[in-house]
Amino acid sequence: MIVFGASTYNTACKIDGDSYVQGSWQQWRDGKVVEFSVVSDEANGGGIDKLERCFPKFYAKIWLDGISTTPPKTYWSDARPEVRCDSAIYLTSHYGSGCIFDKVAAVYETTETRLGVPWSGMGDPDNVNVAYRSVASHIWTAQHKKELTLPKRADKSIPGHWLGASGPLSRNVNARWKIKNNGKSRNMCRLLFKDYDRKDVELGKGPKHKVYECDEFPFQSTMQGTWVSVERLNSPDAYAYSNRPVWWKRNTEDGRRLGAFYGSRRILGEDGTRRKTTYDHFWVEAHVPGQNPH
Repeated sequence: MIVFGASTYNTACKIDGDSYVQGSWQQWRDGKVVEFSVVSDEANGGGIDKLERCFPKFYAKIWLDGISTTPPKTYWSDARPEVRCDSAIYLTSHYGSGCIFDKVAAVYETTETRLGVPWSGMGDPDNVNVAYRSVASHIWTAQHKKELTLPKRADKSIPGHWLGASGPLSRNVNARWKIKNNGKSRNMCRLLFKDYDRKDVELGKGPKHKVYECDEFPFQSTMQGTWVSVERLNSPDAYAYSNRPVWWKRNTEDGRRLGAFYGSRRILGEDGTRRKTTYDHFWVEAHVPGQNPH
């Protein structure tokens, strides 16, 4: 017989339900599986986001059924996974409390689905259904053709690229800082793109019929956004970002996907007051079919 089991160590976390499952060799060979749930009591969490780290460990116990003189042998796994649990209020409202393997690299991926090259309107600047007016293509350009992004800077280095060397991103959960990021980006778009304030009754958004929103990369919800990365630190503006007018529908779509990424990966953020620790870094990878390297 073979038993697979789990326990925890150096933590108040517990294994929920059965802590082991027994089966014959033939049952395991034929596909029998086992899963264990590690649970954290919110009351044991620390800080404003109620963080707790759980340390599960796993073992197999083997013995020959029906032969009492053969003692069981227990084999502990060398793997020592670490689980982080939280009840951050900006996550629980939509995703509840939860736990993740936070040592796994978090990569937000987005893919272009519209025609055209990612860095140009292809001579049709009013066409909102081309790649150029989409978020994925804007990110791809910022990652692979920084020299074509605005505002211009010869030695620009934009963080966040999973395959790059300019560092990761981290989440900003300060509502005022997000507004500051967005406000600075809008001003940049208005200054740099003459069509930014374009209006169209059919294509535009809301009663003002505005067609474009100013997309920024790194995102306005990051600590590397246009305002937070510069003015908050009172540092020179290295233009380590890119701005581009994109169709508001595309901006909304990608914003929802990014929000789902934050929630499902439980990306913790900073606000400069109660949350000053950077717990999570993440990267971004934009895919544009037909473009090297994607």
